[in-house]
Amino acid sequence: MKNAAIKRAKNTPYRGNIAFCSLCGIEVKRSPSFARGNVYCSHVCFSKSRIGKKVARRPFTKEHNPNYRGGRLCSCDNCNKLVWRAPYRLNADHCYCSQKCQGEWQSNNVKYSDEQKKQMSIILKRKWREPGYAEKMMAAWSIKPTKPELALAEIILGLKLPYKYVGDGEFILAGKCPDFLNMDGQKKLIEIYGNYWHRNDNPQERTDLFAKYGYDTLIIWESELKNLDEVKEKILAFNGETQRGA
Repeated sequence: MKNAAIKRAKNTPYRGNIAFCSLCGIEVKRSPSFARGNVYCSHVCFSKSRIGKKVARRPFTKEHNPNYRGGRLCSCDNCNKLVWRAPYRLNADHCYCSQKCQGEWQSNNVKYSDEQKKQMSIILKRKWREPGYAEKMMAAWSIKPTKPELALAEIILGLKLPYKYVGDGEFILAGKCPDFLNMDGQKKLIEIYGNYWHRNDNPQERTDLFAKYGYDTLIIWESELKNLDEVKEKILAFNGETQRGA
């Protein structure tokens, strides 16, 4: 008898039926409730018996689902794939089969006017100036230093200047997150601007914004990192003659 057969103590009488495996014919002991229909001595025999057979499965929707509480099929607005919608989602304006389809459809069909974009920008800027909002968002994003920021951090470390990377949201000023903060009591900031991400930005606007709070700001573009000597001279000049002599 194979391992799947029920094992009992020799002195304990077995109350059940004797059945035979439907595939190999081995005698198997089964309880009365499991002795009806096809009986198999092991999972191996059961798997072999299913080879080449198409098993009809009930659809797990509507009345076949014991948890069914209503709903209907709807077509995805992006790819036309049929999706089963729960009752509480039937009143939604749009139907999507996945977040990917939702993003594709919205990027192709949702257009905002210049006035709407301006209003959204004002609302977001107001939120970023609220206490704790910027720190909360930066912590949720789990921001890590970019390659230009790491390169600039290595230069600052080599010059032994008292700057710390705070671009992960550790220091927020006027709703903005500068990259490097002077830790020696001087109100000085260093920002690294990427050639792509900041191509439409005006560095003077950032400098003027931080100047309102008494901070001097040095802007370094990513393309400037190709000439390390010039970047070092620029940083040393920003920190004054004392740092240059050091």
